[in-house]
Amino acid sequence: MKLKKYLINVGTILLFILIFSAPANASTQLVSNNGSTVVSNANPTITNSISGVSKTLFVPNTLTNSYFTGNGSSSIINNNWTHVNTTTNYPYSAIAWVVANFLKGSQAGTAFFVSPYNLLTAGHCVYNKDLGGWATSVRVYPGNNGTYAPYGYFSSSKLYADYNWVNSSDSNAESSTYNPRNDLGAISLNTGVGRMTGFFGINSSITKGSSVVLSGYPGAKFTVSQGVSYGNMWTSKGNVTAVNTDTLSYNNDMLPGDSGSPVYTSNNQVSAVNTEQILFSNSSNNTNVGTRLNGEKGSFVSAFTGYTSYTNVYRLYNPNSGEHFYTTNSTEQTVLVKAGWRYEGVDWFAPTNSKLPIYRLYNPNTGDHFYTGNSAERDSLVKVGWRYEQISFYSDPSNGQAVYRLYNPNAKVGSHFYTTSLAEKNSLVKSGWKYEGVAWYGLS
Repeated sequence: MKLKKYLINVGTILLFILIFSAPANASTQLVSNNGSTVVSNANPTITNSISGVSKTLFVPNTLTNSYFTGNGSSSIINNNWTHVNTTTNYPYSAIAWVVANFLKGSQAGTAFFVSPYNLLTAGHCVYNKDLGGWATSVRVYPGNNGTYAPYGYFSSSKLYADYNWVNSSDSNAESSTYNPRNDLGAISLNTGVGRMTGFFGINSSITKGSSVVLSGYPGAKFTVSQGVSYGNMWTSKGNVTAVNTDTLSYNNDMLPGDSGSPVYTSNNQVSAVNTEQILFSNSSNNTNVGTRLNGEKGSFVSAFTGYTSYTNVYRLYNPNSGEHFYTTNSTEQTVLVKAGWRYEGVDWFAPTNSKLPIYRLYNPNTGDHFYTGNSAERDSLVKVGWRYEQISFYSDPSNGQAVYRLYNPNAKVGSHFYTTSLAEKNSLVKSGWKYEGVAWYGLS
């Protein structure tokens, strides 16, 4: 049996990662790169800066193609790859190409948003004893698409690693005693770009045979332009082949560079962080392995990000009617885009449940939709011919992120508009829209 980890070594590339796992008989502990410790039952304090993070313009050196071929080709199990061109569409927008510098080398890999300010990745991407320990600088490129970075790049404000990973003798992805159960890490940013990209939820319950998707930035698929390599996103569909307490095995394809990729279900809930592949002499038994986000690890991620249960609210626009539409259903969002609607991103994040439902109604005469948390307003519209469709999402009872409601007295369709952007609200008021107040609240 041959053990191979999915980590890319590059000339001067930055990468950062977060690691989660549990010391024996203790709460899951996360160690930061300045020596402080965060425990799962406490609210972590995120500092705004760390020493050694480069703020200068960063361009990665050329990645050697010879490194990405050869042994890396054996990581392809089903050859079931799809190149992702629509990287600004969720969930791909929530997946980032990551580059990191260490004292003794550099790496490129993948990370994914789990909150507006935090990403998860493989632990060996941010802390590697072979490369001198902590990464000295890291940059994150959400939704990177070759030479195009749709959201720009963001430098880490702080790096974290699991206590057991940092304090073990094998915190090196290429070690013969490597164990993926501790290979989990996290990246914190100063900017809440996750509000634009969207972010993943966590699924701690998954069974053998379940369908899963792995999306990341394999090195062999990079674009090389004028001697510089740039990450391209590829995605692979597969099935879970084994479920263990701390790890998940699956037959999705991957290559070096996919370390830190999310392994997620059709409803965009992550069950594992991709970390390694086990190669057997009988290639039909090859399997890829990820650090499972269950139990303590899943609970810690929720505590670390501040979100226990949430859903993305997608915003779409119909250029023919002028209507905006809001939904938490990713399938509904995809169908509307295929029908000609424009996807405008994740507008806010809603709790998956609360005592404050937001109702959706439909006007069969105009084709317009209306949203309200007021049951009396809902019932009044139903009496005049509107159709009540469903509870669309829920309001945050702690009054987190305000969602503003505006009305266009001149529009027959799309007369109501909802936004979390104060600038957008003020701009519309100046152009003649009437501000009707805070409609409800999203998660802050």
